[in-house]
Amino acid sequence: DPGRFEFARSNYVFKAGREGAIIPVMRSMGADGTVKLPWVIKTQDGSSLPVEITESGTIQFDNMEIDGAISLNVNVDKEEDTNLIIELQQPTNNARLGHQRSTNVKIYGKRQLFCSKVSMELQRLRIIIILQSKKLSFSMPMKPCS
Repeated sequence: DPGRFEFARSNYVFKAGREGAIIPVMRSMGADGTVKLPWVIKTQDGSSLPVEITESGTIQFDNMEIDGAISLNVNVDKEEDTNLIIELQQPTNNARLGHQRSTNVKIYGKRQLFCSKVSMELQRLRIIIILQSKKLSFSMPMKPCS
């Protein structure tokens, strides 16, 4: 039996700026023969893909090979987040698709990265102030960019 192919998880989150994010694909219930597994990427809102992202490809699983992956360039030059869907297409050699045929990928844009850094710094300052004066108690906003 050539097996069944599916994503390891239903969603992934990455920070912009990485070039090789890995999306694992599993082969189960058989591993006989070589199987080519095509995949496509589209945006969740139907807009065009960022130019840095390849829209389709194929993973080849050799005989007895059970682990594969899609390498995704998430070095996206956008301020806002990018929300993608990767879908597995019909494999060759009479193989089947499993339950998890698609996965969601969120790439945090540059604005979100900046806001995260500001939030972490505010949290660090809050801790320092509390430690220096146990009598002083106030709260600072945790999400200043919202």
